[in-house]
Amino acid sequence: MNSPTLINIQKAQEEYLELLTQYKEYVHEEGLSITIICALLDEVKCFWLERLKIIEFELDELAESKTCFVLSGAIFLNVPEYEHYYFKSFGDCHLLPDPFLKMELFFRIPEEKINYNFTTTYFKRVFIDTIETLTTYKGSFYVLPIHEISVEDPQKHRELLDTFFWRFISNAFNSEFKNNEEFCSKYRSFEDIEGDLNDFVREHLIFNGFSDSKLSLRERLEQYRGEQTNISSLIADRSEAQRFLISVFSYVSQIADILYICSILRINPFIRFDVTLNYLTLVMYTFIEEKT
Repeated sequence: MNSPTLINIQKAQEEYLELLTQYKEYVHEEGLSITIICALLDEVKCFWLERLKIIEFELDELAESKTCFVLSGAIFLNVPEYEHYYFKSFGDCHLLPDPFLKMELFFRIPEEKINYNFTTTYFKRVFIDTIETLTTYKGSFYVLPIHEISVEDPQKHRELLDTFFWRFISNAFNSEFKNNEEFCSKYRSFEDIEGDLNDFVREHLIFNGFSDSKLSLRERLEQYRGEQTNISSLIADRSEAQRFLISVFSYVSQIADILYICSILRINPFIRFDVTLNYLTLVMYTFIEEKT
């Protein structure tokens, strides 16, 4: 089979680098403003929307003829820690979901709720890493709007993730739950929740690392809350049942999203984070008998 023509994907990489370079001076400033970050996010979204269909066509051709891997469960490649070498060792073609499209959730909230130091520092790391990837490793990796290509109807996609999540929760507790209200009316504390989890899920329901298996559910979630400084203010006033659901949903929906995107685009996930990989095995055993 002939190699696919990637004229538009390759051209997009060059134009995308030009777009980011325009913001280089602003990003390196000491007091990087949320307004500048949101302006960049807006430009990035418009950039990909203009090219979405032609890139989708070329990506379909690419997946037909090559073994493609997509970075999954991570926002950026992380060149300084040599993660690109591990990723490059798999398959023929290596795709990076646009990291700035993924970061929109960090900034599309009221500014007073944003953890400024954490989010701006993280944003700078992502920006520098993306520039490095597009310049030093030009042609080795393709930054693309992977999620936007695979998800045509965001509302239906969210409903799919919700359905997937509640089926997982129902299996984990050997009891039927359909929404937050049903779950929160039954459980008040982390101890109540932990007591009803089936043994396999209780052991493998981790949030910070494999050492979590030695901790109680309360200890796991308190530690997770302390480390997730970007969202800690958003869950501070929630009940313990709500905090449990939010924390588990972030991982289970992430895995469901990865599986959906890879099946739609006929590509393979590259997962480097051990907690995310753990949830892949956890979800797999929960749904092992279901063909879909």
